[in-house]
Amino acid sequence: MANKRKSRNRNELIRCQKCGEDYSVTYKSCPFCDEVAARSAGRRGGKRLNTRGGGYGGGGGGGWGPLRIITTVLSIALILAAVYIVITIVKPLVELGNGEPGSAVTATAPAATEDPAPEPPTEPAAEPTPTPAAEPTPTPAAEPTPPATAEPTPSLANAESFTLNASDFTLRRAGETYRIRAAFFPSGTTGSVVWTSSNPGAVHVADNGTVTALAAGNSTITATLENGYAQTCIVRCGWSDGSTYPTPGTGTATAAPAGGAALSINRTDITMRREGETFALRVTGTNDTPVWSSSDSSVASVTSGGTVTAVSSGTVTVTAAVDGQILTCIVRCNF
Repeated sequence: MANKRKSRNRNELIRCQKCGEDYSVTYKSCPFCDEVAARSAGRRGGKRLNTRGGGYGGGGGGGWGPLRIITTVLSIALILAAVYIVITIVKPLVELGNGEPGSAVTATAPAATEDPAPEPPTEPAAEPTPTPAAEPTPTPAAEPTPPATAEPTPSLANAESFTLNASDFTLRRAGETYRIRAAFFPSGTTGSVVWTSSNPGAVHVADNGTVTALAAGNSTITATLENGYAQTCIVRCGWSDGSTYPTPGTGTATAAPAGGAALSINRTDITMRREGETFALRVTGTNDTPVWSSSDSSVASVTSGGTVTAVSSGTVTVTAAVDGQILTCIVRCNF
């Protein structure tokens, strides 16, 4: 009976007041507390037995004490917190850095694999480039352009020769005028012609080629180019009333021929003080248009309408020929 009771006592369990675990009465102290103490001291302590009510091998939940449960819960909580941080903070930052939300990995992976692929397309693209480059080369065929520019240049050179629009004509009354014009050759060239009269008492010629009949008689008008080339024109003054007119530039006005109306000019003497200054001369007493001329256009020029323009310092005579009469005005350019 004593042995039976003793064996029954071996199966009895005692609940530890510290950790709450059940252990066999065969242990002098709680093996679970001893094991925890041994772990904290860096050694393995406490002897484990496969008992029915306690230890790690038996049933009844002796392996899940409060400490273990708390440790497990804290571990799970830390893992969940780490996952939450990754999802809510780290992942958006990565997506923001890539610039394409939700495709951070997918965007980089194809870019790395397709890097070698773009090289083949670049080689065919280089072939069309020489083709357009070859087209511009024919375009700068500036060969036609130099001849075009070279042509106008000689056209501005001095003329080699010229022809006159008349070679022989007759003026029928004193004061009648006619302008002889020169056409230069080659075409488009320019030149300076000096006009002279062989009989200035019968025919006066202005520096622009305008001749004026002064008295009955004939005169040869000679036009001479800068290079010495010359052409002549015969002017015949044929009338029998004996009327004459003074040479343009020698008087302020002329008397009218017999039966002619008296004419007048609005100014007979002008003084200009600066280059480019203008003055408008007018002839009254006629409905015809006067022919205006200047004795020296390099000092003062006059238009077909009678406007005088100061060009340089000096004195000239501006002449208006109309209705067989000649009216003059002295122009003084003092600057």
